[in-house]
Amino acid sequence: MGTHAMGYLSTTYVPPESSTAYPISIWYPATVTPNAALAHYSLAGNAQASISARAYSNVPVAPGTFPIILFSHGSPSTRIQSWFLLEALASHGYVVAAIEHTDNIVSSLCSSGAIPAITTSDRAGELVTLYAAILANADVKDHVLSDNVSLLGHSRGGATALTLAIQNTVLKQKLKSVAIMDGGDNGDDTPDYTSVKIPTLFLTASTTSFRQWVAEAGENINSGVCMQAVYPGADHQSFSNACGMLAGIPETGLTLDCNGTSTTIPKENIQYAYGAEITCSNPSQETVHRATAQLLTSFFSSYLMNDMVITLDTWKTASNTAKLPWQLFDCQHINGDQTALP
Repeated sequence: MGTHAMGYLSTTYVPPESSTAYPISIWYPATVTPNAALAHYSLAGNAQASISARAYSNVPVAPGTFPIILFSHGSPSTRIQSWFLLEALASHGYVVAAIEHTDNIVSSLCSSGAIPAITTSDRAGELVTLYAAILANADVKDHVLSDNVSLLGHSRGGATALTLAIQNTVLKQKLKSVAIMDGGDNGDDTPDYTSVKIPTLFLTASTTSFRQWVAEAGENINSGVCMQAVYPGADHQSFSNACGMLAGIPETGLTLDCNGTSTTIPKENIQYAYGAEITCSNPSQETVHRATAQLLTSFFSSYLMNDMVITLDTWKTASNTAKLPWQLFDCQHINGDQTALP
């Protein structure tokens, strides 16, 4: 963890000329007040599956202004899915925000497992909405560096972040870097990865099913700084708190509000939605989480706070010095073969 205490707020944002209320979460460097209480994370705000956070609920933002990191969750999943990392980044001096995408896990569970249809480009548009929500939020808007933004995503959220780095939006001019955690796409778009012009980092599990996508995206990125970091033995959900969320769900299941109807979802259905292959101990989630937070804190610091150009050799030296287990490659040498590491 960094030197800042962490604050957390959960709210909704309705864009101008829209009736859609998007749930958003914001983690930030905080000033802890007397009687401050730790926040609780839960699936769809359900008290049945409440997990204590390390961030304090609705405390003031620390004095100063901070860079912004926009997080895109997987499909289906939820905006709090990687709280281990979002908290850690806030403790190092970032305002980190996440939006509940249209294809979230509750929408999927309420539709008998069917994932709501939305293109990756539309998901990227929801990240633009998230950026607008930060600038409209009375608690944080005066504490952000609005021209200093990076993107972060897991699974389809990684593809969403990379798609936003391609799209010609006003936000694109403010982007400093993008990090993709075991990311992949479902093929609904045909992005031009050659137009990615910002430093890019792919974090992948050695068991990933997205190696071919990472190879194809990575070899076309023309940012000057593009790297892949592989964590041996990790799986797809090693970069999330899925295990923590599942552990908090009662064996009897979870009662959700599905379009106004109270519906009980069996626990095994929720676990299946996160992937039947999910494991929670090999390697230990805590070990992967710690290494992920260390690597991404360094990556974002390089481009959001220091405006540095980091070479692959520099990353390898730093990783070895910190005794981190990452295997590092440049994007031009990513092997699309899913059966072996490059």
